[in-house]
Amino acid sequence: MMNNDPAEERRNREEEEGSSTPNPYDGSQGAIRFPAWVALAMLSALSLISMMSRRHLSAPAYKWAITVGTLSTVFGVLSLYIFYRGIYMTQPPELAAAGLILALWSAGLPVIMNPSNGIAVSFTQVENANLYFASWSAFFCILWICGSLAKELYGYDILATAKPMAQSKQGHWYALVAASMVVMSAFRADECTTDVMARAPICKQTKFAISAGVIGTWVAALITFYTANGRIPLEQEFLGAIVMLVIWCFGMG
Repeated sequence: MMNNDPAEERRNREEEEGSSTPNPYDGSQGAIRFPAWVALAMLSALSLISMMSRRHLSAPAYKWAITVGTLSTVFGVLSLYIFYRGIYMTQPPELAAAGLILALWSAGLPVIMNPSNGIAVSFTQVENANLYFASWSAFFCILWICGSLAKELYGYDILATAKPMAQSKQGHWYALVAASMVVMSAFRADECTTDVMARAPICKQTKFAISAGVIGTWVAALITFYTANGRIPLEQEFLGAIVMLVIWCFGMG
């Protein structure tokens, strides 16, 4: 005899619908990403709150930083809710949302970290430590989320692909090129005209950093090019490494 109790039928229907909803804690890559989405939403909100504490800054750079923090927080919280509901977990829309947030932080970090703007750092000190660490953490968090999505959706494991290169000698030269370019681009010679940078020895240190970055970039780039083609003797490569060691020993000092 069939049971036609409406209440029991409703409960059975709700249980079936609940079982069909993806669980963000199911042990997949999605389950690993869910805490990362939580962290991203919290870090974005912390960055926004930290930026709001410097309301006296009305320059376009500050407004852009506020925009980045606001949009990252909104999209982070929205993605967290939708992710928890299992609506687009491990689907291309999640990748699109992650890519959008990554683009926001990629465009926002150079503005936030520019000492000329005085938002997170100045020429002499860290102005807003909470913003400094929260914004960098949010950037690395969304970067990890995008890498996890790329692995699960397309089978492309960024870490597995980069690990052999990172452990090779050629990979070390690539890293040296990148580090030298960062040093070269992090300083501007015209900033020596400002009152703070004109004080000794800050301006001299800036000029040395730019020179070390330029020389280091070219030396490392040339050695990387020739080692990739196997056309440089080991002795010359060793000499180039010694030159780089001397330059950066003085730079660190």
